Amino acid sequence: MRSTEFTGTHAVAAFDASEGRGSIKNAFRFAFATSWRTSRWGTIGVLFLPVLAGLFPLFVAVVLRELINELDGVADRSRLAVLVVLSFVIAYLLSFITPLRRVLDLTNDERLEQALRVKLLEKTDAIDFAYFEQPKARDRIDEAFERPGSAVAGVLTHSATAVSATTTVASLVVLLGSIDPWLLVLLPPVGIPYIAHRWWLTKVRFSRMRTQRRAQRWATHFTEALIDERRLPESRLLNLGPLFRQRVDDNLGAVVRESRAMFVRELVASLVFGALVLVIIYLSLWRVVGQAASDLVTLGDVAIFAGAVGAVRTAIDQLVLAIGRVRWDLLGTVTIGAVLGLTDTYQDPDSSALVHQTEDMQTAPSNGYPSDAPLQVENVTFTYPGAQDPALHGVNLTIAAGEVVGLVGANGSGKTTLAKLITGLYRPQQGQVRLNGRPTTTLDRVALRNEVACVFQQYGAYEGTAAENLALGDWERLIEDRAAIEQLAAQVGVDAIADKLPSGLDTALGKAFGEVQLSGGQEQRFAIGRAFARVAPIMLLDEPTANLDADTEYEVFQDFTALAQGRATLLISHRFSTLALADRIVVLDDGRIAEQGSHEDLLRHEGLYRRMYDRARRSR
Repeated sequence: MRSTEFTGTHAVAAFDASEGRGSIKNAFRFAFATSWRTSRWGTIGVLFLPVLAGLFPLFVAVVLRELINELDGVADRSRLAVLVVLSFVIAYLLSFITPLRRVLDLTNDERLEQALRVKLLEKTDAIDFAYFEQPKARDRIDEAFERPGSAVAGVLTHSATAVSATTTVASLVVLLGSIDPWLLVLLPPVGIPYIAHRWWLTKVRFSRMRTQRRAQRWATHFTEALIDERRLPESRLLNLGPLFRQRVDDNLGAVVRESRAMFVRELVASLVFGALVLVIIYLSLWRVVGQAASDLVTLGDVAIFAGAVGAVRTAIDQLVLAIGRVRWDLLGTVTIGAVLGLTDTYQDPDSSALVHQTEDMQTAPSNGYPSDAPLQVENVTFTYPGAQDPALHGVNLTIAAGEVVGLVGANGSGKTTLAKLITGLYRPQQGQVRLNGRPTTTLDRVALRNEVACVFQQYGAYEGTAAENLALGDWERLIEDRAAIEQLAAQVGVDAIADKLPSGLDTALGKAFGEVQLSGGQEQRFAIGRAFARVAPIMLLDEPTANLDADTEYEVFQDFTALAQGRATLLISHRFSTLALADRIVVLDDGRIAEQGSHEDLLRHEGLYRRMYDRARRSR
């Protein structure tokens, strides 16, 4: 844990995705295709209306010039009336287009937010669990979920705004150039470099934003440590407030300092450009005024020139701002596309542990257990991405139907890693995990869920009613079946907890939307209940009673014994009273199986299990 993680010296690479011209072009295509699928007419409106609105300043300027010229000579009332009506029509259409654009933009934004968030959730539900444990990948996933609709909609909206501003600038400059041609010569050499600078500066800001994200995550971590009710007692007793406040200040201070430098650079460029443009425009205006004094141009030309120069300056500012926003949204869209384009299987480019294998290499000793056992772990080796040493090495384990196998070992011995391999969260780099004869690498999410029910150490705590919390264990079947939920609550002993809640199973749980926050032990009882909601042939329990007192633990295992009948069960625990209930105990040591047997046999053997058992007894 560092006091500050952010240095601001380099940007983080995003999923090996290049951010060159190819990815930018693909981002344009992706944004248009996604918006088109969401709403064709909405996409047409978002793109077309700004371009149309960009021509209105030209129409206004031309009409105004004709109106002034008409007044400067012998006025024709009918012509004046036509010009006034025409200016009214233009003003009305512009007043109508502006709110219509806003409605279309907001509607398109919300549609895309809905569509992309669902699409991103579908993708993150399919990719390997390992992605979420890699900080760089997790940063990109978090980035993709930050208002994806705004990013993709912004590509279209701000592109259309840029085209609109370009149309306004080009049409007015051509009009003004017809009065003073020197304006056509002097403006482009100033405007084009500034636009290019703004395009580059936006990319730099986006890259710096990515480096700042890690510092912001640290700041959030330290903040939550001081305000989360579960961590608050310890942080208060340890007086962590001054230390963590300083670390929040260090991280966010680094972000502020670098952001300030970027803002100053942007301000200086804007001031220099603005000064140059104003000098060019007003020098040109001076030339036009002199020409008017010599009757070389009309009074209407002078009036329109004086009025249009401000519109040109405003339109150039809008153009530069829109181009910066387009670049920002394009880079965000590139990230969204990168997440959606992730391969479901995580590949670690730095890992040297990947072993290419064939089916012949995936066999393992049977150890006297039936080959059709529900759970077979065959010569499994697994190394975490970026690690050098395997977390598991050559592990073989078979559990027959109706057998309860306990798994024990020191912290870091590989117990939870093995559990995640069995549940398909990880894929073995050597060997196979077979569930009822089928390798986990060939099973989809639904098939895996049908084969294995589990309770992890880090169990979920879900906002919703107590009944919904139980039903999530098999939501397709239970979510609308109140009788089945009540039956499950009685089977797993959750009904006793529900009876003490204000509205029973209808009580809303959770600190965000609920009325009751369960204790850790009560939440764990609900997690165990969800695991038993489905009649899966394999049961995996990773420290299922860690938060339970001794009496409650005894009650749970009485229920467990009945509910686990006929299932292949792997029980991971440090409690020897719990392990003693297993038919067989497997001891893991440094990623390898050190010994296995019954509780009594292992105590007589006086190996690692006996030493762990004796240490546990002495520590009581």
